[in-house]
Amino acid sequence: MENGILQLVWQHSLQLSLVVLLAYGLRSLFARNRPHLAHALWGIVFVKAVILPYLALPTSLFFWFPVGSCSAQAPTTSTSKIVAYYELRQPLTPEQTPSRKNVQGLAPLQISETPSGSVSEPNKMSGQSASWTILTPPLLATVWISIALLRFSWLAARIQKLQRTVRLCALPESHASFQLAHREMQECLHQIMPRHWLRNRIRLVITATDIGPAVMGLFTPKLVLPANLVSQCDPKTLRPILMHELIHVRRLDLFWGFLQVLATSLWWFNPLIHLASRRLDQETERCCDEETVAALQNKPLLYARSMLFVLQTQNSTSNTFSLTGMRSMEFNAERMKRIMSLKNQAHKRTPGWILAVMLAGILVAVPGATIAQVDSTDDKNISSKPQVEPAKKSVETLVAYQITDTLAKIRLDAKDEESRKLLREFVANAILQTTLDTKKPGNLPTPDEHTAMLESILSGVQWNEDKQLIVKATSAQHESVRKIIQHLNLFGATQLALSTKIVSLTKKQFETLDLTWAVQTSPANFLPANIDSGIPQFTPPILVTDVDTQKCDDMLNQIFANGKATCQSAPQIAVYNGQKASIFTGSQHAYAADFVKRANAEVNTQEAFILSEGISISSTPQWIEGKFKLNLVVALAKIENVTQVSFRTESKDGVQTANLEVPTVNGIRFQCGESPLPPKRSLIAATVDPNQKDHMLLIIATCRKLND
Repeated sequence: MENGILQLVWQHSLQLSLVVLLAYGLRSLFARNRPHLAHALWGIVFVKAVILPYLALPTSLFFWFPVGSCSAQAPTTSTSKIVAYYELRQPLTPEQTPSRKNVQGLAPLQISETPSGSVSEPNKMSGQSASWTILTPPLLATVWISIALLRFSWLAARIQKLQRTVRLCALPESHASFQLAHREMQECLHQIMPRHWLRNRIRLVITATDIGPAVMGLFTPKLVLPANLVSQCDPKTLRPILMHELIHVRRLDLFWGFLQVLATSLWWFNPLIHLASRRLDQETERCCDEETVAALQNKPLLYARSMLFVLQTQNSTSNTFSLTGMRSMEFNAERMKRIMSLKNQAHKRTPGWILAVMLAGILVAVPGATIAQVDSTDDKNISSKPQVEPAKKSVETLVAYQITDTLAKIRLDAKDEESRKLLREFVANAILQTTLDTKKPGNLPTPDEHTAMLESILSGVQWNEDKQLIVKATSAQHESVRKIIQHLNLFGATQLALSTKIVSLTKKQFETLDLTWAVQTSPANFLPANIDSGIPQFTPPILVTDVDTQKCDDMLNQIFANGKATCQSAPQIAVYNGQKASIFTGSQHAYAADFVKRANAEVNTQEAFILSEGISISSTPQWIEGKFKLNLVVALAKIENVTQVSFRTESKDGVQTANLEVPTVNGIRFQCGESPLPPKRSLIAATVDPNQKDHMLLIIATCRKLND
C-alpha cells in the first residue's frame, strides 16, 4: 500500500512540476501585461495540486502522454569539480582596507582537477559519505504526511491567533473611526459589489493594533483596518484602500489563498509549488490594482497616493499571515509605475474569455493517469523522459578555503560552533549580494525569494574533513568570498551598537553649551550625489567635538529641561564591525512626472517619482586597536513647495493636456567622524538648522561594542 501511495505522489509531483513550467512559459509569452490571464494560469496549477490523479479523462494531456514513474532514477554523475585550494597567510594589518581590488593575503596552494562526473572530491564535504541511506517506503510516506500535517496545523494556529488578536483589540462601533470607515465601505459596496453573495456577510473591524489593511475569513469576511490609519485619513484617501480590500473579497482571493496553503503544505518538498505560490500572490495584487483603478474611474494617481499613504502611516505593519489578502501591502517603485500606466487600460472584472481559458486549462491539466496505469508499471522498468537541462550561465566551481586564521579572529567574539556558522553566513551573504548586484532594480527578489536564494547558497557552502570551507560559486562570487574573508581578518565578527540623536535647539542655548568646538570645512562644496535619498548635496561648514558620553547625556537632560530644545530623532542600530548601515527618518511623497512612450505601447503613460523628505544618516563604524571610527554622512532635506505646470502631449487620440508637479527642496549634506574616538566618548556635530534659521542642529553619535 505504501508503495502505491509513493508511486502516486511521485507521479503527481512530476505532473505538477510540468504544469508549473508550462504555466511559467505561457505567462512569459502571453501574459506579461495581462495579470488576469496570468492569475488564471497559476490558478490551474493549484487546482491541479489539490486533486490527486485518480481521474482520467480523454481531454487530459496526461491521459495520452503518461508522465511519472517510481523506477526512474536521478543522474548519479556530477559536473562540479574542485579546481583550487586557497589558504590565508597572516591576518591583514589595519592599514589594509578590505575594499582594495588586489586581493592580498590569499595564495594558491595547489590546483587539482577531477574528471567531469567524478564525485570523489565532493564526498569530503562535511565528512559525509557519498552514499545516501535508503529510506523504506513506509517511513517515506510517514515523513511526507507528518510534515504536511505539521505545516498545515502551524498555519491554522496562526490563523486562530490572528483572529483572537483582532477580536480582543477591536474598537466599538460607536467610535468615530468606525463610523467614518463604515460609511465609506457601504458606498464602496454599493459601487463594486451591488449583488454579490458575500456583500451582506462582510464585517468592518477597526483595531487598535497595527494589523491591516487586510481581509480575513472565507465565508464571513472581516475587513480589518488599524485605527491610527483611519484617524489620519480623509474620505478621499480612505476610499481606494477600502476598494482594494473589497475587491479581494469580490474576486474570492481568500479561497485561492486557502488552496495555496493546502497545496504548499501537501507538496512542501517541491520548490516549484512555492515558486508558483509567490507568482500567484504577485498576479493577485496586480489584478486588484487594475480593478481598483477601474473602479476609481481611471484615476491611478489617486490610488497610488492612497497606497503610499498606507506605507507612510504603517511604518511597522504586522506581516500577520501568508494567505493572499492578509499580508501587509508591498509597495515599490515598480508597482507605482505599473499603477500609473493603467489610466485607460484597466479591466473592471476578469474578462469572460479568460475564465473560458482557465476552464479549458483545468480539463487539459488536472486529470492524471489512472491508478490501473500506475499499478501496471510496478513490474516494468520504465524510465521517465530526461529532464531538460537549464540554460548554462556562469560556470560554477568548488574552491576549498583554508581559513584557520579567520576562524581564530571570529572566535574572539563568538564561540567555536557559532564562529563556524557565522563564517558560512558571511560567505553566503557575500555570494548573494554579488548575484543581486547583477540584477536590475525592477527584478529584485521578494523577501521570500531572497530567503530561498540564501538557503540555496548555504547548501553550497560546507566544511570538509580537513576543516576547509568548500564554496561552490562563480569566479565573480569567489572574488567576493575572498574579499569578505579579508574583511573578517581585519575586523573580525565584533558587533557594534551605534546610537544617534538629532537635537534642535535655539542659538542662545547653543552658545551656553560648555563645549570646545573645531571648525570642519569640506574640500569641495558638493559631495557625490545621494540618489537613494533624493537629498541635495550642498555641504556647509560644521562644528565638531567629542565629549564623555555621561557628560553628553547630562548636557542633553539639562537643555531638554529648559523646554526650548527638541529631539527630532534617536535611532539605534546594531551592525558588524566595518559594516555599512543607513538610517532614514522622514517621509516619502509621490509626484506626477511627464508622459513617456513605452516600447510596444499604443499610448503614452504618465510616470511618477518618489522624493524623500527628512534626515538620512549613513555610517560605517569600525573598532580598530581599541578605538572607534564612525565615518558619518548626514543629509537633511525639506520640501518647501510644489509647483504644478500644465503642458500638452501627443497621444493616440491626439493632443491632450497633463500636469507636471515640480517640488522645491531645501537641504544640506556633510560628513564627519573620520578621526579615531576612544570608548565612552560621543561625537557631536553642529550646524545651522536649514528649516529654522534661528536654531542649531546637534548630531550626536555614540558607538560601543554590543557585548560590553
